[in-house]
Amino acid sequence: MLVLSALALTWAGTLPEVDKPLKTGARNGDDAAVVIGIEDYAFVADVPYATRDAQAVYDYLIYTRGVPSSQVRLLNQGASRELILEAVTEAGKQVSDNGVVWVYFAGHGAADPSTGDRILLGDDVRNDPVAFAARALKVDELLSLGGAGGGRVHLLVDACYSGLGRSGEAVLAGKRFAVPTYAVQGPRHLSWNASSGDQLSGP
Repeated sequence: MLVLSALALTWAGTLPEVDKPLKTGARNGDDAAVVIGIEDYAFVADVPYATRDAQAVYDYLIYTRGVPSSQVRLLNQGASRELILEAVTEAGKQVSDNGVVWVYFAGHGAADPSTGDRILLGDDVRNDPVAFAARALKVDELLSLGGAGGGRVHLLVDACYSGLGRSGEAVLAGKRFAVPTYAVQGPRHLSWNASSGDQLSGP
């Protein structure tokens, strides 16, 4: 038992810290990325730790994956629909069929109240059924813009589509969303999601 305890302490002391990127020296100059972490929403509930999570992914892409820092865009405060679309459009133009456009989003997700399409909410989304979807981005829209130059798109979504905040409050009053099962990805798109279409994603 003493030997096992000593080994456990030794291993515990050598494990890398999760928030510190592993510096591999890799070079992936064909890739580009947009990293979005919206923690402070103007008109709906905030998303705790979204900024920190985005920073960890940003560091991973640069130091571990080897994407040039000049080709990685980090968006936090002020990440509106227009700013996100502009950044993903630019990344899509930088990457040809040899590379990957990485798009990471930490924030609020939902389903469009009218169509059921998966949407990601910009930082100025309003708790208003009329204007709600207008300040959001369709996932399919991001995938299309990111792949415009011929590159593959890897979308990492650290959000749910239920329309609930991390503490369970509704982003749009009186609404609970579910993404339909027919929402699928194209052959050059890969999407990782923190939860399924009707689940709540927590910190």
